[in-house]
Amino acid sequence: MSNESGSGEPSLELIAAGLRRDAEDTRLHGQVVLESLATALPPELARVERSGGLVRKAKVVGVHISVGDRRYVLKETSSGLVSSVCHESGGIVMSTTLVEFDAWVRELLTALSNAAGRSASAALALQQLAISGTST
Repeated sequence: MSNESGSGEPSLELIAAGLRRDAEDTRLHGQVVLESLATALPPELARVERSGGLVRKAKVVGVHISVGDRRYVLKETSSGLVSSVCHESGGIVMSTTLVEFDAWVRELLTALSNAAGRSASAALALQQLAISGTST
């Protein structure tokens, strides 16, 4: 399998494989996935939820990634990671759909890939995810 697509960009499947590898055991690795996303995604696309922070380092407990009219949400719960996709219009959430993690990753990467030609933030996000997804 090639590490790059025909255009010289990192393969979406390679990025997805790296993120899936991070999430195989969501109870143990959920924090790794959230930290990877929080670190890789620029603030123009992602809002990071954190808990704690006064005495100890703030822990990432959720990431909201906005691409077009979709918001991709990944949150840590007591039972593991919960992934959902929201449809927004004018900043208002019209619908929210819970999706399996693999489907969430595919949808997010497809949306970022589609937006990368129009958005430097989306292109940067894909590059950063490729780096973090292949280095773990």
